[in-house]
Amino acid sequence: MLEFSGNPVKVIAIDIDGSYAPGLDLSDFGYEVLRRVEEEGVSVVVVTGRCESAALTIAERAGARGPAISCTGAVITEPGTRERVALNPLPENDLEVALALAEEMGLQPYVWDSAGIWTDREGPDTDYLGDCNFLTITPRPKPDRWDQPVKVMASASPEYLDAITPEVVARSTMERCLPGFFEACIPGCSKWDALKIVLERIGVSPEETLGFGDSATDVEWLSKIGMPIAVENAAAPIQDLAVARIEHHETDAAARFLADLL
Repeated sequence: MLEFSGNPVKVIAIDIDGSYAPGLDLSDFGYEVLRRVEEEGVSVVVVTGRCESAALTIAERAGARGPAISCTGAVITEPGTRERVALNPLPENDLEVALALAEEMGLQPYVWDSAGIWTDREGPDTDYLGDCNFLTITPRPKPDRWDQPVKVMASASPEYLDAITPEVVARSTMERCLPGFFEACIPGCSKWDALKIVLERIGVSPEETLGFGDSATDVEWLSKIGMPIAVENAAAPIQDLAVARIEHHETDAAARFLADLL
């Protein structure tokens, strides 16, 4: 049995970017550790803002048995079978408001749907988002109909977003998710809402869950589980609630932490 501070660990929940992954992908060592975790009978659950296909690719490489949570909680999918447990489309009005505001303020728009990620032009973050999600983002005109949109993002320089954040938050459902990005997801559908469904599905309590996270979208779910772990680069609220603090994600600290537990 895997334990942390004398408490049984039955699920390892991992945010990817800025948390478990030292870069755009997990290291070979990071994947190996997760496979060893699964061999110990502990379920690995990916909890990420990345698209469904990227979350499943990572989960399957890690041998994860737990359903993968993607698109910041909007999509839940079983690795292996790729059965969709849940898919929650973004309300059309929220999407259109976010896109109109992005155009007004000169932000680069990205819409995430079941087919991939849409944008209408090349931008400084296009290749980055494509690399993160293991796909090529090809700019194209806005479609007449969206294919089950689950998330919209808008990007610009962190300094510019600092200046306009109060107005954007007041006028839309978008929130700051990363230094250079706003994000709007389904109201009432968060990483925590999705993780609750997954834990109930596999019969594990939040108290028996250990997790790694770093950003604002990780604060709620980490605050609800028994063993939240903060990487050095995590936001201050996560540092405050964590039961353990480890080194920067770029050092593969989360994988090394799990290896020590094993």
